Amino acid sequence: ESRKKPKVLSKAFIDLIILNTVIPLQFAYAQKRGELIFENLIDFMKEAAPEKNSIIDKFASFGLTSKSAFDTQVLLQLKNEYCNQKACLKCAVGIELLKNK
Repeated sequence: ESRKKPKVLSKAFIDLIILNTVIPLQFAYAQKRGELIFENLIDFMKEAAPEKNSIIDKFASFGLTSKSAFDTQVLLQLKNEYCNQKACLKCAVGIELLKNK
């Protein structure tokens, strides 16, 4: 009988879980209680590795590189607020990208 190897989660996967579940829950909980722990959450995001996905890859192809998970979260928010709404001319990044075309 073969031995089963224990599953090991990568640091990138753990960071992704923290970014997408733990931080939003902590943010909501702190907000509900009127606490100001936002800087702690932002500090963690600035120290976590940048996410890797097709959206971030697309921004990178335009020369927008991400140094941290904070940067990638900013880019994802820009995409949701501006790109998805086709509001390029209301977005500083969109305007710069259009100028360089």
